[in-house]
Amino acid sequence: MRSDDTDSREDFESLLQEGASFLKLDDPLFLNQLEAEATDFLKEYLTREIGAAKVRSEATSDELEFVASEHIEKARQVLNLEFQKHLSEEEKRRNIRRHITIERAADACEMLHHISVIRSQIEYGSKEVIYGRVEQVFSHGFALGRAYERFRVRTAEPKAWTGDKVLQGVSKGGIAAKAAGAQRYPRIVAKFKASGMSQRRFADATGIPRSTLQQALKRVDSNLSK
Repeated sequence: MRSDDTDSREDFESLLQEGASFLKLDDPLFLNQLEAEATDFLKEYLTREIGAAKVRSEATSDELEFVASEHIEKARQVLNLEFQKHLSEEEKRRNIRRHITIERAADACEMLHHISVIRSQIEYGSKEVIYGRVEQVFSHGFALGRAYERFRVRTAEPKAWTGDKVLQGVSKGGIAAKAAGAQRYPRIVAKFKASGMSQRRFADATGIPRSTLQQALKRVDSNLSK
């Protein structure tokens, strides 16, 4: 499906209308299915990484995304330091598998972010907003598709990666971690603005602390004013 294809756009808008009328189809955009895959993986990942006691069984996808994003940034930094050491081949292989799992968790977080924004646009979006609601959902829909493909292909990566390639890739993890950190606040702000909620309601709905939201708004506004 192409965003510049009139027929595709009309078909896609019809699906949005189904969603806007509160999903006459059970899941016309398959968001529930993708969300389930991402949240199931993150629950398993976080249970293993930080312990079952710290992962609430009733945690929302937004809460899982927030907790996982915090952990992923730290895990990337730790792994980056590990790859600076002299490692045996077995240690390299173990760290390769850990690196792939971390990045798959990051893909799952990205999926949940785009799903949240798409749902907000469907529910609260206005056709009068700049570029239009459909174009915004198109953009996040394509980004969601790319994240999902990465999420799926990670399971085959151990066969394709070598120690040298991983060493080169993860040695850049410090830069990648900083970049991910820089992107985290804009993602929170984008999700907040797309939701149409008050700060308090958004914090209650997503599990993101209100102080974090306020810090994100301040940081993004500061960057825009530069």
